[in-house]
Order: sequence, then C-alpha cells, then structure tokens
Amino acid sequence: MAFSRGGKMQDLNVNENKQNTIFLASLGSAIEYYDFVVYGMLAKYLKVIFFPSYDDSLSALQFFSVFAIGYIARPLGGMVAGVLGDRFGRRPVFLSLTIMMAISTIIIGLLPSYKGIGVLAPLLLILCRLGQGLSFGGELPGAATIVAELSPLQKRSYRISFVVASASVGSVIASFVLFCLTSFLAESDIVAWGWRIPFVMGGVFGLLLFWARHHLSETSDFQAEKIDSRTHNPLKQLVVGNPASILVGVMLTMFISGMVIGNLYFPFYMNKYYDFPEKNIYFAATISLIFAALILPVMGRLVDKYSRIFIMKWATFAYAGLSIFLFNLLSYNSYDILILFMMIHQLFIVMVSCCYYPIMMNLLPVNIRYTGMGVCYNLTYAVMGMLPATLTIVLTRFETPLVMPIVLSALAFISFLGVCWVEKITKKNEAFSGVRPHALTKFR
Repeated sequence: MAFSRGGKMQDLNVNENKQNTIFLASLGSAIEYYDFVVYGMLAKYLKVIFFPSYDDSLSALQFFSVFAIGYIARPLGGMVAGVLGDRFGRRPVFLSLTIMMAISTIIIGLLPSYKGIGVLAPLLLILCRLGQGLSFGGELPGAATIVAELSPLQKRSYRISFVVASASVGSVIASFVLFCLTSFLAESDIVAWGWRIPFVMGGVFGLLLFWARHHLSETSDFQAEKIDSRTHNPLKQLVVGNPASILVGVMLTMFISGMVIGNLYFPFYMNKYYDFPEKNIYFAATISLIFAALILPVMGRLVDKYSRIFIMKWATFAYAGLSIFLFNLLSYNSYDILILFMMIHQLFIVMVSCCYYPIMMNLLPVNIRYTGMGVCYNLTYAVMGMLPATLTIVLTRFETPLVMPIVLSALAFISFLGVCWVEKITKKNEAFSGVRPHALTKFR
C-alpha cells in the first residue's frame, strides 16, 4: 500500500512539474509578442522620433525597414537557438533568449531621439531590434517544441493552443496599453516621453520571466535521446537529410506569418486608407485578441478530435477566396464592422495556428526538431518581415487598399498548397504495409 501511495505521489509531482514547465514555456510568448506588437503599432510616433523626414511615406518606409530587421535576424536566432537546443537541451537556451529580449526592449525604451544624438539613435535602434529578433527567433519555436514534447499526440493541439493564446494575451496587453496611451496622452506627450512606457514595461516583464524560468525542467523526450553534444550536428542533418521538410514547413508558415504581421500593419493601413481613428483600431484589435485567446483552447480540442490537415487545408482555401470580400467590409467605415473584421481575421489565425504547430512538430524527429522548427518558422517570418515596407511601396504606387487582401490571399493559397503536399505524403505513407516510414503519418 505504501508503495502505491508513493507511486501516486510521484506521478502527481511529475504531472505538476510538467504543468509548470508548460505554463512557463507558454508565458514567454506573451512577452515576446508584447514587445514586437508595441514596436509595430507605435509606427506613427517612432518614425517621427527616429526617422524624421519631409516625406511621410519615406519616413514610414525607413521605419518599417528597421521593423523588418527584427524579422531578418530571426532565422539566425532560430537556427542558433535550435542547434544549441538540440545539442545541449531546451532549458539553458530558453533562459538565454529571455534575458536577451528583456535587455533589448528596455534599452529601446531608454534610447535618445534623433533630435538628441542624430543618426546614432536609429543605429542603436537597429542593434536593439537585432537583439529582439535573435531572441524571438528561438522563443516561440522553442516553446512549441517543449510543450509538444510534454504532451501526448492526441492532446498536442490543445496544449500548444496555450502557447498561441499566450501570444494573443501579450498582443492584448500591448494593444490595451497603446489604447490607454492614445486615450490619456496628447500626441505631443506621446512623442516627447509617453512612447517609452510600453517598452520599459515589456523589459521589466521579461526580467521577471527570466527569474521564473529558473524552475524549468528539461523535456523527457530530449533526455531519452541521449544526444552526444560533441558530435551531434542538427543543422547539417536538417539541410542534408530533410530538404523537403524545410520547403513544406516554409509553405505552411506563409499564411500564418502574413496574417500576424498584417495585424501590426493594420493601425497604419486602416488609418490611412479607411479613416479609422487609431484609438478605435487599437480597441478593436484588443477585443479581437481577447476573443482569440478565449477560443484557442476550444479550437485546440476540436483540432485534436478531428483532423489537423483537413481544418488547416480548408481554412487557408476559404481565406484565399474570401479575403477581398472581408476587406471590402471596411469601406462601410463602421466601428462595429471594424470589430467584426478584426474578430474574423483572428478566427482564421486561431484555426490555422492550432493545426500548424502540431503538424510542424511531426515534420522532424526529436534530435533536429528545435532546429527544424526554428529554421522553417523564422526563414518565412524573415521574408514576411518585409511585408509592411513592401505594402507601403505598392500601396503608394497603386493607391488602392485592395493590394493588402490580394497579397494575403496569395499567401493563404501557398499554405493551402503546402497542406495538400503534406496530405499527399501522409496518404502515400499510409499506403505502405507494416511500420510507417515517417512521422508525417501521425498528422490526422
């Protein structure tokens, strides 16, 4: 009897430790997304502070180019974090990423303006954005990897939904902070000093998370691999042995990355082309992100119960067909329509996210999983990081707001083709008798 009670107590301790690890792994996404959303949504003010110019379009282009630098740095961050995580473990990498993000964000909040120190101000901003990009490149792929490795296959979508929900919560906090900022401070006060508040807050949150993550434990999947860190080369094994998986992973990431970065471009885009006040845009974004955070666990359970491939396939196909219609709703210039649009936009992100991460987790084995996830995810986000600058150029040239839904439709169709490819490989592998040859057979 004593042995039985001891065994139950040990199981409870293991489960509690897993839950704490999942919580701490998920929480980092909130901080990371908070920091990136704050930078993107403060475009109107930061472009004046760091990139003053007689030409507003040129100033915006310079700002969004620096915005893209954070995303361009992500593949390097994801690759380095993935290689180190696959060689030495998930925990030490997570701690390093957390402190890098916190310090980079605090420094942005303390930077002098262009008027204060001239061209050195945007140069320092670029360095900080590099720090944010490097850390962000390994954070979310690492969080998804850890949570997936701590979850049975039939619960992966549900548990990973909390990682994505955490990102939504971070975005909610960022949107709400900016809503308060624009509601209670005059524009001149925001430009003078108010813009610093969200960055300093984000840095402090990051430092608190760094302290909390000292309680993280290593995943059992990684420990079971018994990897020799002296000889293991996950990047070489990924590129040489799994090139098709990289291509599929990039295609799958195209839509979700375009939608997320599109969120950050909305305040600039909707204010300029649909005359929505920025305060209303921030509030609508906050409502939609709360909606996303609430329905993510529900959608995660549905995806686990039914088919990840099926849901992601038809979600991307539907968006490709409906995008122009959805954006046309904004022409009514109604506040209620704006909120509805934002919620529909988030609904598509939720559906695809709950399918995307578990599918990606099954693309590659444990010993190169973190590296593979980091490379596929961040290579795509690096390219998509140029989306705001590209949209600014194209919109200035053609002067039609329909450019944005057309671009997002194209990205959705690319991801649709990627899911079809995964489905084809799955069916082909399931046709084999005996042992299934690849993890892709587990996606359904």
